[in-house]
Amino acid sequence: MKETESTFLDLINRHKAIIHKISKMYTDDAEEQRDLFQEIVLQL
Repeated sequence: MKETESTFLDLINRHKAIIHKISKMYTDDAEEQRDLFQEIVLQL
């Protein structure tokens, strides 16, 4: 695994609670929250 990829994954893991909170702000549906979480990570 490349260093930049490892660093990125570390940052995502450290801040995933914030990303989940953002996802919950937009929708109450659990499946949509998971999709939104993935979309946010993809955009990052």
